[in-house]
Amino acid sequence: MARRRQLPLWFFLLSLLALIVARPFWIVPDSLWLNIPCLAVSLGGIIIRMLAVGYTPPGARFQSQGMYALCRHPLELGSFLIWLGILAYTGVLGWMLCALLLRGWMVEKILEIEENTLQRKFGSAYTTYAENTNILLPRWKAWTKPEERFSWRRALRLSNRDLMGLILAMMIISVFKDRVVSFGWSLDPFWVWTTIGTAVILIISQIVRKIVH
Repeated sequence: MARRRQLPLWFFLLSLLALIVARPFWIVPDSLWLNIPCLAVSLGGIIIRMLAVGYTPPGARFQSQGMYALCRHPLELGSFLIWLGILAYTGVLGWMLCALLLRGWMVEKILEIEENTLQRKFGSAYTTYAENTNILLPRWKAWTKPEERFSWRRALRLSNRDLMGLILAMMIISVFKDRVVSFGWSLDPFWVWTTIGTAVILIISQIVRKIVH
């Protein structure tokens, strides 16, 4: 699990390296047509992770409602979408395809270990659940409202970390893209305003975390 937490850093550093070695005309430059879809995909991943964590109390047995009714590993699905947005935003198509294949291979190995662990821990109950629920591809119509009350505190604690990491990663990529494409060091105004908006959201969420459960 320790190595799993290190994967995002390696993927980010490799993304920067891909920008550095790519020729300028291989890179899709910043524009609203690129920035907004990539950001939307990554934010979708954060929302999925929020829903999964918010409805899962600490120490709970395996969940089969809410996001866990859609697929067996919604947290991994959310992480995959976050990285899909970041990789697409680099604008280097060759790197994006290679990275997705590499990330997909890693996810497969990670989920194989987790599935075996859950099978040993929960036995036939998990077997029945797995037979009726996809491992990663969500079935949106399968949503069932969880009995557990949604915890904004747990959800915001996770989303704040994910959101800060996402915006910081995209800001740094934007600066590197400008250096390679335009030979300058500047930040796209889109990310300036996005960062300001994110800072406001994070401040508000910290206040909300202190007053809600």
